[in-house]
Amino acid sequence: MRPLLKFKCIENSRYDMQYHYHWQGFIYNLLKGSKYHAMHDKTGYKFFCFSNIFPARDLIMNDLRTVLISSPQGIYRISI
Repeated sequence: MRPLLKFKCIENSRYDMQYHYHWQGFIYNLLKGSKYHAMHDKTGYKFFCFSNIFPARDLIMNDLRTVLISSPQGIYRISI
């Protein structure tokens, strides 16, 4: 599975290269209560792989940004 997520910036901000931890927490929070909720506790490689947020530059209000998330297993429906 490789969903492509698109986001719209709601305010100006600096581009922060230390965001991967926050992306991982966001995704694992979405999985709470599902049959995949224990994936975070597995040893070894983590369940998700994240691209950089692109384009990689400071954020300007109303800019569109994209992130690609990969997983070796398909999770076909996640409600936000």
